[in-house]
Amino acid sequence: MNRLELKATHKPVRNYFAALRHCGNFGVTHETAVRFTFHGLLNHCARQHIWTLVPEREIRRPRQHIAPQP
Repeated sequence: MNRLELKATHKPVRNYFAALRHCGNFGVTHETAVRFTFHGLLNHCARQHIWTLVPEREIRRPRQHIAPQP
């Protein structure tokens, strides 16, 4: 397997950390705030290996039975 070519000086990495700083400036601390930015960083890495990034995959679960109300 080829090595991943990714350095702190690469634009996708700089963009990701800039987005983290931007969120921090507004007091945002939840991880979903930077989901799309992180997706971009992962997609950049995936393209180096000719992979396709699937950012979210639905997990199908059986329906929960809701108890009838008395």
